[in-house]
Amino acid sequence: LCVPYLAKWGYQKVFFEGEHLRLSELVINTGGTFSQSEIAEIAQVKTGIPLLTLDLKDIKYRLESLPEIESVEVVRQLPNQLAITVSERQALAWLSSPDHQVRPLREGGLLLDHSGVVFPCREINEPLLVLPTIEISGLPTPVSGKAFDSFQVSEGLELIKSSEIIFNEHDLRVRDIRSLGTWGLLCRYGNDLLVTFDINRVKTGIGDLGRIL
Repeated sequence: LCVPYLAKWGYQKVFFEGEHLRLSELVINTGGTFSQSEIAEIAQVKTGIPLLTLDLKDIKYRLESLPEIESVEVVRQLPNQLAITVSERQALAWLSSPDHQVRPLREGGLLLDHSGVVFPCREINEPLLVLPTIEISGLPTPVSGKAFDSFQVSEGLELIKSSEIIFNEHDLRVRDIRSLGTWGLLCRYGNDLLVTFDINRVKTGIGDLGRIL
């Protein structure tokens, strides 16, 4: 009975806890607001621990549970390296919701990425200050890390993305969008041009505005 137990104990000591298989090189790639030390702390990883005892799925889950983080890649490279690559969400617009006291252009405010996922602003910087704002009323409370299930929000984001492509040569940038109930979107461009779009015909409306311009 002792032989299998001792064999298992020896295998664990040699291959899982051996000094030659301890983490000594932690490589963290992040280009967003999270520092390398913050990523390591959230992942609960530090040098000196046995490399083979690390649960890569658990590390990935901890990091991806943060609403600001879009994707995570964790790679173990024997004998002593762990690489963590973090991609943070890229903000496309601010969310404004008077019903829920959500205000834009401030730390702690809520941002929207290209797919409509809501996430908090950790720190204000110049690129964020020039992002457009989408103001929506009469909707449920937005939840960080979740896509905002709103036709007004999705069409507002489509309006921003399409305007950047189509009206680039006219130097028109969307400054803010306000929902007009369930039927329309009022868009203000950088030169104070105000355009009302039928919410069910946003792409057609953008094409019409392009021809007018």
